[in-house]
Amino acid sequence: MPLYYNNIFKFWLHNAITDDNMKRVVSISLGSSKRDKSVEIELGGEKILIERIGTDGNPDLMKEKFMELDGKVDFFSIGSLPLSVYVNGRDYKIPVVKKITNNIKTKIVDGKILKQTLEWSIAEFIENNSKIMLKGKRGYMPSAVDRWFMADSLEKAGVKMWYGDFASGLHVPIYLPSLKWVNFIAPLILPAILKRKDFRDLYPTGARQDEFKESNIKHLNNADIIAGDFLYIKENMPKNPEGKIIITNTTTADDVEELKKRGVSYLITTTPRYDGRSFGTNAIAAALFAVAYSRNKDLDSIIQEFPDADTYIIKKYAEDFNIKPEIKKLN
Repeated sequence: MPLYYNNIFKFWLHNAITDDNMKRVVSISLGSSKRDKSVEIELGGEKILIERIGTDGNPDLMKEKFMELDGKVDFFSIGSLPLSVYVNGRDYKIPVVKKITNNIKTKIVDGKILKQTLEWSIAEFIENNSKIMLKGKRGYMPSAVDRWFMADSLEKAGVKMWYGDFASGLHVPIYLPSLKWVNFIAPLILPAILKRKDFRDLYPTGARQDEFKESNIKHLNNADIIAGDFLYIKENMPKNPEGKIIITNTTTADDVEELKKRGVSYLITTTPRYDGRSFGTNAIAAALFAVAYSRNKDLDSIIQEFPDADTYIIKKYAEDFNIKPEIKKLN
C-alpha cells in the first residue's frame, strides 16, 4: 500500500473510538457440529464473543442458520466453505456459496485476508521463533489450493513440497512436485471443478471431520512437515507421524491430545489458541472486522475508496492485537 495510504490509516486507527459493548461474531461452517465452540476474547480492550456453529455437511441448514441470525450478530464468517479459492493472484468463486449467502444483510467474511497476513509469513515466523530449520526439509500438503499462501511461504523457505490436491479433492492418485504445477493447472481445471462438483466431495465436511484416518501416500509418509488445512490432514495422517511437524489451524484440545499420542513433534497453528482451541482464520478475521467497524461506521466508504484497505486494516489490527501463530512442542 502506498505511503499516503499508510498515513491515512495510521491516523484513523490511532484515533478510533473504543466501543464498550460486547461484540458477537458467528462462524457458520459446513463442518461437523461436534467441533462447535464458543469463547469470549478481548481485542484492543473490546470484548468479543466468538461462536462456531457446524451444520454437519448440510448447505440448506447452513443457509437457515445465516437467516436465523441475520441482523442479530455483528459479523458472520463462513467456514469449511470459503467465499472463493485463491491461487496465484486469482480468486475462483464457489457457486454454492452465493446461494447460501444470498440476501444476508450482516457482513460475511472468510479467512482469505488473514491467511494472506499470517500464512504468507509462516516460514519466517517459525525460523524466527523456534530452533526449527526449514531449508532442505521434505513437506507434504494435502491441498495447496486451500492453503496457497502457506505453500508459497514454505517453498520460498527451501522446503521441498509435494501437493495432493488431485488425491484429496478428486480421489485421483496424482501428486504435484511444486507450486508451479499448481499455479499452471489451477486456471485450466479449477473453474470447471468448482462449478460441477459438489463441494462436499472436494472437502471433508460433516461427519468426515470427526475421525483421524491413516494414509499410505509415499510423499506423506516421507515428509518431515505436513502442512495445510487440518481437516485434510486429519483424513491423511501418516502411518507413523512420530517426529513430524504439523503446520495447520482449527485444532481442538482433543486434536492436540491425539497428535501428541501419535508422536508428532511440533504443532504449529497460524492463529492463537483460545480456551484450548485454535479458531479458523475466518472466525478471527470476523472478530477483527467487528472491532474495526465498531470503531468507524464509515469503514465501507473507506474500503471502497482505497484499494486493499480491508487487507491493510486486518493486517494492522492483527499486529496491534498480537494475533500471531503459535508453536507448541508436543514430543
